[in-house]
Amino acid sequence: MSNGNKNDDWLKGMKSLLIITSIISLGLIGFYAFYTRGIISSKQSDWAAFGSFLSGVFSFFGAIGTVGVMILAIKQFKVQQAQIDDQNKRQDDFESRQQKKWDKENEMLNFQKFLLHKTEFKKLIKDIESSDDFPFEIKNIDKLYALMFAKNSFEETSYAYQPQDELDFFDMCKHRLDEAIRFNYRPMDNTPQAAFREIKKFRDYLFCEGKNRQCVGDILIDNRSSGINVFEQDKTFKQLLSLIQRLQDFCGNTLPIQPTYPGHKTSNNLENYALSSQCEFSSAFKPFQGLKELIELQREAKNHFTDGFNINVSQLENKDYIEKIIEDFQHGITVFNSDEGNPNELEWKLKAFKAKVSNAYKIPVTWHT
Repeated sequence: MSNGNKNDDWLKGMKSLLIITSIISLGLIGFYAFYTRGIISSKQSDWAAFGSFLSGVFSFFGAIGTVGVMILAIKQFKVQQAQIDDQNKRQDDFESRQQKKWDKENEMLNFQKFLLHKTEFKKLIKDIESSDDFPFEIKNIDKLYALMFAKNSFEETSYAYQPQDELDFFDMCKHRLDEAIRFNYRPMDNTPQAAFREIKKFRDYLFCEGKNRQCVGDILIDNRSSGINVFEQDKTFKQLLSLIQRLQDFCGNTLPIQPTYPGHKTSNNLENYALSSQCEFSSAFKPFQGLKELIELQREAKNHFTDGFNINVSQLENKDYIEKIIEDFQHGITVFNSDEGNPNELEWKLKAFKAKVSNAYKIPVTWHT
């Protein structure tokens, strides 16, 4: 039984007791009046006795009333306390519901922020891939995003670069670039196969693979263009470095990443690999006549001119462009011979290339001595 019900029972009991007491008191007063025969006494002692009688009766009434007031006050206090508790409960329920609503809204905002940030990242990657000069496509954008923003999730998103605990993405990019350059520009220290493997490692770390294209000089991996062209070694490094720098700009990373070339730069390791039996090429439309001879010519040129000659692979099916290549190489040989005074291996390589393409493209062979 609750305290409120107990108080109600007490009040009912006090009310009944008060009624009974009133009846008894009236009966006593009537008996007193009958006993004294209703005669008004002139004796002071009689009035004193009557006053004592009334005092006793009304003192009892007062005691009952006091107890009743106390019980009523307790009941009112309990009612007020119950109202306060109920109000507090309703307030707590309201605040709890409001907090849940805010948490839900905050969760939705974080979710939208995460999706928006990831969408912007994918948009950046697609923008990079859309360039005709960029020979790669990113095969796993989600993994690349996770490497750069390791702590981002639906609950919390930061626009700043967040390296994984055990791996710093951009430090590793710098390391891969340095290793690829070291292996490819110091052929006396490394095998051609190792040099190509380091370029591939650098490419793979960025989740890159070659676009579905066919350019003369593209090296194949698993019957697909690797995006690495035997005539565009420097361009490959610049393209991958450009990708890294765009990623740094997106996340605010400021680590300086630049190619560090050896003091004595030679760069014919990729040509050596291309001429090995392990290498397979793709070519546009039809096999390019003179590819092997052109690679040998470029390799020899790099022995005399650090970076060799610039070759536009997209034009290697064009007869006029091939004639221009021959003229450029011939001019270089002429300049070199004027300094050295003797024919050299470069001249013999050019003759071999001219002989190969003369039949395929009907280019007249004219020898310069």
